[in-house]
Amino acid sequence: MPTGQNEAFSRVLIDKALEFSGWNLLDPGQVRFEINGKMGRADYVLMAQRGQALCVLEAKREDVDPYNAKEQVRGYAENLNAPFVILSNGKEHWFWNYKRKDGDGIRIERFPSREDLERLILKNLQPPRPLMSEIVTPDYLRAFQRDFKLRRYQIDAACSNK
Repeated sequence: MPTGQNEAFSRVLIDKALEFSGWNLLDPGQVRFEINGKMGRADYVLMAQRGQALCVLEAKREDVDPYNAKEQVRGYAENLNAPFVILSNGKEHWFWNYKRKDGDGIRIERFPSREDLERLILKNLQPPRPLMSEIVTPDYLRAFQRDFKLRRYQIDAACSNK
């Protein structure tokens, strides 16, 4: 495949990746295109069920490192009050929860679904807890598997680094 394709080619790949993650590109209640704001034009805006902007997705040409547009897209996201940013050239995707002070962009293999992003909003409301403050009991994993109970040696191993 020749390098240096234009941004339209990247958008075809991005559209497919969005559809694969459950986004309906034909529903403006889910995905909006080319939204103009004070800071510029957002290529894609992924919408929450209640109508607010969840994520600004910036498309770049295939031969451009999408991560370099991070600060440019922050302005779009702030303008739209969207807590998340995705940077993509169709082949490489970066996700950034820019409202969290403890994080930076991370490389992702697939785009998050609407449900994934709405769950992440709840995490933004809670400050991260240090792992060492986690209290491990025999029922620690019960929420994930009802019949599962940790054994004493597993609890001791989890707590040995404290």
